Amino acid sequence: MFWFGKKLTEWGTDICAKMLSAMDGGAYGGYIEQINSGLIKKVIPVPLAPGNYGFELNAELYEKYMRPSAPEFVLTGFKLSNDSGKFADGRIYFRNGIISSFFVKSRINTANLSVSTKNVWKQTLLDRLPENIMEIICQYDGIDISAVHRVDIEDRAIYHLITSGDKFIGIEENGGAFVEVSNETSDVKPFTGPIADYLSNVPKEYRYEGLPKNILKIISLHDGIDIRDIYRVDIENRILYHSVYAEDGDFIGIDANDGNFVYATHDPLGITPMPENTRISKVHAGDEIICHLFDTKDGDFIGIGGGGFVEVSRDLSKIEPLTKGFRDYLT
Repeated sequence: MFWFGKKLTEWGTDICAKMLSAMDGGAYGGYIEQINSGLIKKVIPVPLAPGNYGFELNAELYEKYMRPSAPEFVLTGFKLSNDSGKFADGRIYFRNGIISSFFVKSRINTANLSVSTKNVWKQTLLDRLPENIMEIICQYDGIDISAVHRVDIEDRAIYHLITSGDKFIGIEENGGAFVEVSNETSDVKPFTGPIADYLSNVPKEYRYEGLPKNILKIISLHDGIDIRDIYRVDIENRILYHSVYAEDGDFIGIDANDGNFVYATHDPLGITPMPENTRISKVHAGDEIICHLFDTKDGDFIGIGGGGFVEVSRDLSKIEPLTKGFRDYLT
């Protein structure tokens, strides 16, 4: 069954509305309203990713519904079936307060569609973790913090750490206990055994490189670092952990050798130490959010805003581009 253009759009909007309508309590009624209002102009298959679909959106309605501060999340675990005996899995993605894309495989006719939400989870992608969860994570080597996300199962919030086979291991928000969750049934049970041993002996097919706990501790102290931006970079025989995007592919990172912040550039390739008073945090200056890097001697600060380096006055009244190269401020 191959659909294109208007027919594909009608199918995609219909199946998304039916999945959302099946959720209890009307919690997602606002997103159904978005669909019914005509926000989705066109459904577009994602090339080389069977089952994934993006949208062309109505620009005026996008401005109406967009909420930049809204959390990014996924509803996953929909089970679809129809009276012709066909079955499919489904999930829906949300970003900036709007429905942003969806996955359904195999493609299924929506006539007489049944939607099971028994095993639907809400997976919330986070820029920071709660302090109690971060404190636990910082005790262990080998956790990829950029992949940690919150999963809501009924009335329980669990922070997903690692998937292994038909289950995942996580930390329960209430109490901070390690738990094991079935991907198929959503059953939650206590995790038994030392978590450190488990992380170091994860089967090869599920293993990915996590972070050393000393790096995790540094990240925990700087609330302006988005945990989704953390990844390893090897430059000039040194291991850096990318922490903040700068200009033109350059970045602020953490040197794995000594735990200090550095400024890494790609053209020319180089690594420059950051000042000792580097403190990465988010600062609201009017309508802008500035990533604070370090204070200057006169009480102003250097940061990143609008995609480039800026100098911000102490009272936040002035935000100006730097008058010289960023590295000049580091010497």
